[in-house]
Parts: sequence; C-alpha cells; structure tokens
Amino acid sequence: MIGPVPAPILVLSGPPAAGKSTVALALAAAVERLVIVPVDDVRLWVKAGCCDTLDGWTEETEAQFRLAEEAALDVAERYSDAGFWAVVDHCRNPARLESLVRERLSGRPHLLAALQPPLEVLIHRSRTRTNKHFDSAELEPVIESVHHAYANHPLAQGGWMSLDNVAPASETASRLAEAMRRLQ
Repeated sequence: MIGPVPAPILVLSGPPAAGKSTVALALAAAVERLVIVPVDDVRLWVKAGCCDTLDGWTEETEAQFRLAEEAALDVAERYSDAGFWAVVDHCRNPARLESLVRERLSGRPHLLAALQPPLEVLIHRSRTRTNKHFDSAELEPVIESVHHAYANHPLAQGGWMSLDNVAPASETASRLAEAMRRLQ
C-alpha cells in the first residue's frame, strides 16, 4: 500500500561499534513499520571480487561502496514510498554521506544521524563483540580514523543529529523516533 507522502528515511552513521545496528533494532521495536538496510549487507551481495576494506582502500573499494550506497538508498526509497520508515545503517565519511543525501533524498523526509560515543567506549565495544567474523583488533585503526572524522566534521552545519549513544539503545532510539515523527 503506497501512501501519498513518503515515510521518513534515517541515514544512521558513526564509527564501527557505535551501536548503529543495535539502535536501528531498538527503533524497530518502537514503531509500527520499519525496514533496516545495512549498507555492509548490500556490499556483501558481491560474491566474486568483493573488496574487503580491511585489505586497504582502493579505487575498486570506493566504487563498490558507492554502488552499495546507491542500492541501499534505492531499497530505502521503495520502502519509504510504501509507508515504511527506512533506516540506512552505514559507516562512512560524513562529508560523503551529506553529499549522497543531498543528491538522493532532497525533497524527501529524511534525517542524518551520527552516533558518537567516546573513543574508549568504541574500542571496548569492538573488543567485546561476538558478531564479527574477524579479529576485532583489526578494526581499531578504522574506529580511531572514523571517530576522528566525525569529531572534526561540522555535523550541525551538514544537518546532522548527533548522539553520544552511551545511554541504553532504547533511549537513543526514542530520541531518533521523536525526530523522525517531526518529519512526517
């Protein structure tokens, strides 16, 4: 059933271990209709030739990330048009996400949100994760780099909602739900 006004799309970002997936699931528990589109899952649709970001960043890695981002937004827009809130879960440079949102979501109800726990919280969360198929220590340089990128980016000027996400995920999800309801 397609509604007259698209439902809001949330682009949820932040460093690895910021709690993006956990908060997205908590948000799903707080609303009636919501789809979560993790860009990493879309990236892994590539079954031959997929670039692993832990092997370094190349032109091909960038191209594959851009394809996955575009595909994730395509899916989010379809669900939004059908009345589902959509969450695009993605860890990426904030300037790139701002550009992508301007290109793709202008005219649609949307929210950019950055989860920004302190670096020591990110490292602790990463070290205690059980849902990754690699040694979480490999992520620490990425966590530090992305944390730095978000900490030094003028998020408010780019229209971001910034959350420290040290409270329970349900509290962060409630704040996001409130902001998304205002978009409707």
